[in-house]
Amino acid sequence: MPETYSRLGSILIKKETTENVAVIPNVSIPFNDEDIADDYGPIASQPVQGNRAMNIRALGKAFPAPVGGLNLNVEPKTFGHFLNSICGGVTSGVYFSLSDVDDLSVGAVLSNGSTGAATVAAILTDKLVVLCTSVSGDWATGNTVTSGSHSSTLGTFSSTVYGHLCSLPNNIDVTYSLQKNYKDRAIRYMGIKFHAIDAFAQSDNIMTAGVKLMARSAFHGARVLAAVTAGAGSKTITLDQTQGLVASDSIKVYRQGTGFLDFSAASVTTHTINSIIAETSINITNLQTALAIGDIIVLAPITPSYSIDDEFVWIGGSQIQLGSSRTSLADIDVQDYSMIITSELEERHAAQGTNFADRFPSDLLEKGFTANGTFTLHNENEDFYRLLRKNTDQAIELYTRGNQIGSTGLYYSLYVQFANVQFQAYDLNITQDDIIDEEVPFESYYDTTAGYCVRILLINDTSTY
Repeated sequence: MPETYSRLGSILIKKETTENVAVIPNVSIPFNDEDIADDYGPIASQPVQGNRAMNIRALGKAFPAPVGGLNLNVEPKTFGHFLNSICGGVTSGVYFSLSDVDDLSVGAVLSNGSTGAATVAAILTDKLVVLCTSVSGDWATGNTVTSGSHSSTLGTFSSTVYGHLCSLPNNIDVTYSLQKNYKDRAIRYMGIKFHAIDAFAQSDNIMTAGVKLMARSAFHGARVLAAVTAGAGSKTITLDQTQGLVASDSIKVYRQGTGFLDFSAASVTTHTINSIIAETSINITNLQTALAIGDIIVLAPITPSYSIDDEFVWIGGSQIQLGSSRTSLADIDVQDYSMIITSELEERHAAQGTNFADRFPSDLLEKGFTANGTFTLHNENEDFYRLLRKNTDQAIELYTRGNQIGSTGLYYSLYVQFANVQFQAYDLNITQDDIIDEEVPFESYYDTTAGYCVRILLINDTSTY
């Protein structure tokens, strides 16, 4: 049946203004598969009451936080949304490549001695890069950039190329609404915290990421609690849940045994919500078909619209560097690579209300942060074993580059840097007539000088997330 085919599905997301208050998702995300799961199952009550078999009652329980994730190709425009949540926000600004940044500070005002002005929002000393906001005037490659006594030369420049910088560990205080669209209905999740990348790796030469999430609430559908007559004018529909619905949402009504009903006009199954009156009622205008108790209100699917570029690739598009510190990285021929970044979350429930939606978690608390990974290369010497035995601090960085951004001379890019890693026990196995490969796992630790465990820089033509 074509209506159940997976390629008719889609996912959209949008950053929330207030945690767990739904917004209508508008950013279409290409993905390979997803496994977001809900558990609405009841719990049993079976007190001692003189009858064993007949005294079992089903009670509504607290709903576990919806959990799961998306497996996706790392695409240079949309991936920033996941970084925005995982890292508790990104610092964004126009990308300035300079010949010297050592005496600059955040907040410094840059000038090119003519019309150009910009304010420094972030500095990457080891990359000779600053990200700037409030950029105005004319800037061009080769400009002399000044700020007080600072003077440097501007490298390849375009005012439409932006950098997005984030680091971990950090508090996850950026949440998203996410909508899964099927052919004839949709499910929406709210208060989502993308909290882990498990794992960032490569498959068939494409850079991939498994992005894990936990949500505060979900809207699968709402049950009509009172009959509503058909006719013109304002109509109030009483439901068991409105959390997840917002004004201007497109909705449909489903009746068991009948299917989707004519809703706003003959042969039209969708209707637009005028307003959310309360936690258990909505308002619409005009109603084609009377509603009965037990009808189900569901979200209509949103048609996706994509603004994306080609995915990052591995061979011919990526590079690994390794060194004793983040300022002394050197190329290394890694044949395979994977990393895991995890901020552990724990859901908490509280007596916060009396409606259906109040059975979802009252909060998602962050417990800790870990990062690790592994790479593989053919064995040549004892270098990694030596570093392992000595517990020698190392830094490692993945750089992957995509297409040129327009005709700017700058490229979609992603840098993932572990500022301080320790190598762990690794495999050095012999199999018949094979090259001896060396698998080197590493564990990330906090670098007090850098002030982070992991730093990520995304370069693209998206101004903000």
